[in-house]
Amino acid sequence: MDLQIKRKISLVYIDELNSIVDSSQNKFNIHVPKDVKAASFGVIPSFIQFFATTIRKEKCSKLIMPFSNFDELEKYIEVEFVYPFTVLAWNLEIVDSKGADLKNPLATISQKYFSRLEFLQVKILRSLPLYSFDHDIIQRGLSRFFYDSNYKLVYQDQLEFNLHPIFKKLALAHNVKDNRNTIAPIIGDLTEIIYELFKNTHEHARTNIKGAFYFPNVRNVTLRILRKKKTSYLDDDELPVSVKEYFRSNLPLTEQSDLIMLEISVLDSGPGLVSRISNKEDLSEYTLQEELQLTKECLLKHKTSSSAYLAPVKGEGLDKVMQLLDRKGFLRIRTGRLDLIRNFISNPYVPTKDLNEIVLNDYLTNSGDLKEHALVAGTLHTFYYPIGA
Repeated sequence: MDLQIKRKISLVYIDELNSIVDSSQNKFNIHVPKDVKAASFGVIPSFIQFFATTIRKEKCSKLIMPFSNFDELEKYIEVEFVYPFTVLAWNLEIVDSKGADLKNPLATISQKYFSRLEFLQVKILRSLPLYSFDHDIIQRGLSRFFYDSNYKLVYQDQLEFNLHPIFKKLALAHNVKDNRNTIAPIIGDLTEIIYELFKNTHEHARTNIKGAFYFPNVRNVTLRILRKKKTSYLDDDELPVSVKEYFRSNLPLTEQSDLIMLEISVLDSGPGLVSRISNKEDLSEYTLQEELQLTKECLLKHKTSSSAYLAPVKGEGLDKVMQLLDRKGFLRIRTGRLDLIRNFISNPYVPTKDLNEIVLNDYLTNSGDLKEHALVAGTLHTFYYPIGA
């Protein structure tokens, strides 16, 4: 069965794609577009999560690309979703519209592109992604920004050093001066958020609940700077009420009345928060409210699915992220059957062990009225962080 992906993708459209795949008993030949139109909040990482889910559910038979010759594919690999789709689908057929195999040219092109990404030799358009593919650590594997030469996770201070040129490159691409009033004061907090979220993927998202390594498996951090008028955010038809409420807050503006936002996504295609903490792959026995409560448990300080003797030193991550986003950030979590948000301006962080005091609303309804979504692989955290004027 053919599944033709449109150029204009949104979170609502991705939700529809997930539902189509989830409800079908068939495998799909997935036709990807030549490019995608300007994407809204967290769309590209959500699109990658969709494809990773399709692979995990064994619902994809082949990936069909719109180009065939080497030069075209070399340019095409730079389209935001093409590289991760290629690596995830490597054990399947990857062909052009006429059925010709593309793996031979893509092997060279994808390895070269990964190297260029790792050394920041790519043109910055909308975002800069950093990928770790646990099943392919030799050719297109673990990002040097997060891992040392022995495949060990770097420490937080080293990560801050590693990420500094990325923030600088993004800032220059969007005419954001890197000075004591903009990027420099927040690099420490941003690094800590990224570190805690990515460390969580390292500890909990490389294996399934039985301890077997996933194949294939993607873990990704995407950094993006947006600079536009506040009214442009509010006029974006793709953003739901929950996000627009955040943009109506008293956020810092530049002298040109621009609102500069840093959007960061941390994605994994692991078991997902609830499956990991409950040790169950099938979530259908849970109501949405029960799934929400289990998700909240993952956010509690010192709550961990790791070995009991490690509990006192683990479990800081997601609680620490909420502390760092307090009174300024906006967080979306897509995991399991839920799509959740928290506006940390209208709902500030409260240190608590009471699950009822942890605010997580539905992304679309902006309330506790939960909408059921198709089950996705892993967890996607996307957050907005304002850059001071």
